[in-house]
Amino acid sequence: MNWTVRAWMAEDGSLRLAVVDAAGAERPLDTAQPVELLVAGVAACFVKSCAAVLEARGEPCIAVRAEAVAIKAADRPARVGRITIRYAMPALTDAHAGRIAKDAKRICTVTNSLSSDVTLAENQE
Repeated sequence: MNWTVRAWMAEDGSLRLAVVDAAGAERPLDTAQPVELLVAGVAACFVKSCAAVLEARGEPCIAVRAEAVAIKAADRPARVGRITIRYAMPALTDAHAGRIAKDAKRICTVTNSLSSDVTLAENQE
């Protein structure tokens, strides 16, 4: 099983997200299942992190496209086993885009958080 979400960031910094079903058709994010929301967070954080890297380097904001594909782990417990981010930055050379993507992945709060511990705390209202 896999889950796919596409993210587009325009040159003005606006962000669009869509869930992609098994047939390749897009549907709105408000129809997403919980794992798709996790994948959407990865895709959105990645494209926004690309913008942050460009800004830090003094470069203009450009259009960035990303597709995050999460594949379910084959063993237990139930979880995502791998997430692949395919990206495109048409305004840049492949080498330049690769450097931006590498730095964006390094600073992406969402992907950096995927290996963090999750603890439970009883609601103390």
